[in-house]
Amino acid sequence: MWRIEPEEPFTIIYIHSVQLSPVTETYHFNPSGDLILDETLFSSYGAGLPATTPYDFEITEDSFRIYNIQLKMEHLVYRTGAVRANHRLLIGDQDIPFTTFSEPRQAVELTYARKPLLYYVIKEVIK
Repeated sequence: MWRIEPEEPFTIIYIHSVQLSPVTETYHFNPSGDLILDETLFSSYGAGLPATTPYDFEITEDSFRIYNIQLKMEHLVYRTGAVRANHRLLIGDQDIPFTTFSEPRQAVELTYARKPLLYYVIKEVIK
């Protein structure tokens, strides 16, 4: 569990299993608790990566960026990498490897829950 405010962006970074290149996906939760995909960044085209998009798109020296997506995600599930994916969650200045809260190959679903601050402090800070 991590404390995150509505509209605060967070990012998932991992190494793509086929292209073996980094993928960055940025999300936020809106005030209603819906999970929204904001943008994705990848360094090469290939299997499992978009070749076309209806969203804003730019090519930089190092990457392909799709942005202004604003797509509501019903479910967001990652499977913690066992070999090279090295999934990481970035919230503000925190860089959290998935392996610190899940086992390799374990499915991890990201959800939003409103909890009193005291609940968070007792559950995550005091441990």
